[in-house]
Amino acid sequence: MKNYIILFFSIVFEIIGWYSLYKYIFKSNDDVSTGILFLPLSIVMLFYLWKNNFFTTNKFCSDK
Repeated sequence: MKNYIILFFSIVFEIIGWYSLYKYIFKSNDDVSTGILFLPLSIVMLFYLWKNNFFTTNKFCSDK
């Protein structure tokens, strides 16, 4: 259940980060710090899920 919560928040942070960068680039807002904060944070969260084999298709048969 913890991994699903991390996945949800990483997707939300990706959306917030890309939207704030979009507003900064195309509408010349000065709120780019949100994008700079949330995009690397979401990448780290997705990397954590990848290292813990969250994205494997067969989770019940492990070869360890």
